[in-house]
Order: sequence, then structure tokens, then C-alpha cells
Amino acid sequence: MNMLFGRRSSHDSHDNTHHGHGCEDLSAIAKTHQSVYQVRYVGYLTHGYTFRFTLEGFPDLLDDFVDSAGWDSLGNLVYSRAGALYKYSLDDLKAGYPSSVLDLEPLKRPDQNEI
Repeated sequence: MNMLFGRRSSHDSHDNTHHGHGCEDLSAIAKTHQSVYQVRYVGYLTHGYTFRFTLEGFPDLLDDFVDSAGWDSLGNLVYSRAGALYKYSLDDLKAGYPSSVLDLEPLKRPDQNEI
């Protein structure tokens, strides 16, 4: 996997965006076997630092509701969205279905004596 990190000037502002770090758009790009994965810092919104994720060739996969995304040590795409974790191998991406989905919403804090 090849990684490129960059910094690009960004002066667009939305009503709920506060660019507190020099009005810069920070991005990281990873090129794997077939697709380019990009992470962009888009600003500090009301809920905190906000990033957008894209995967070349799969424009609808990593939408604006994805909280985090990246490649695991085995080369699988792993991302979180709406309280669930999704895992796609390169073959899964071609097929259009994840190999794993784990719903984290039912998880509860353990009792102190369970820790």
C-alpha cells in the first residue's frame, strides 16, 4: 500500500463549520492493489473534527455517515457507520457485499466485577 499525505488550502465554510487550524484541508491517500482510498479533514463541526472518506470505484460505499475507515493488516477495508463495523475484502468489494457486519449498538458497559 502506498500512502501520500498532503495539505491543501481550503477556504470554503459552511454555517456549522469552524476551521480552527489554519483553514486547511488535510488529506491522506492510500493506493492498494486496485483502488485509491482517501481521507479528508473537512472542518470542525458542532460534533467535533470531521473527516470524509472515499474509495475510488465505489462512490456510494463510504458516504457522509461513515465515522472512520481504513485498511486492516490483511488488506481488508474496515469502516464504522451508524453503530456497526463493516469489513470488505477486495473480492467483497467487487461482489458488492461485506464479508462481515458487526452491530455494536447492543453492547453494554460491563459491571465493575466483570472487568
